Amino acid sequence: MMLVCNLRAFAAEKDYTKDFPKIFKKEKETLTIQLENGKVLSFTDNLTDSEPYLKTTIKDYYKNLNVVLIRQQYYEGGSYRLISLASGKEVSLPETPVWNSNQQYFAAANDDESSYTESTFILGKCDKEECKTLFERKERSDEVKWKDANTVTVQIKKYSDETGKLESDKTLKCEIKKDIAKCAE
Repeated sequence: MMLVCNLRAFAAEKDYTKDFPKIFKKEKETLTIQLENGKVLSFTDNLTDSEPYLKTTIKDYYKNLNVVLIRQQYYEGGSYRLISLASGKEVSLPETPVWNSNQQYFAAANDDESSYTESTFILGKCDKEECKTLFERKERSDEVKWKDANTVTVQIKKYSDETGKLESDKTLKCEIKKDIAKCAE
């Protein structure tokens, strides 16, 4: 499964570097991203024994938001970063973002029992100038669902440290008004 996901990411990267060569370049093991403020972000892969210890790929480019999503695959586990091409401001995510209907807000959740990737729920916003976190909760979570453009739910799970069994499974509901998120179970 991971091989299929990585192949899709590599294929997407080639499309973006071909279609937008002034923004994205991949030379050998270094991905560079040209920001509008003149700065350049560089991500160099660190390959060890034919296994990627760190492999960075372009996962998606949201041209209308002026934002790129990159995936960083570690030897085990991985993460995502939403980066504003205007300012370079970014948000680290545990998983690919789920956008609301008008792509103003995003949510990402991860229920990683292996601890290779931090289990957390992040709610945030990207616009043409920056990406920022509006709310974060560091617990195992999954099943992100947008109810409308300003309301999202996510399942928050608590497991026993001793037995590993599920102790509770609650729905967290977040409402956003004027870029302020209020969340409650």
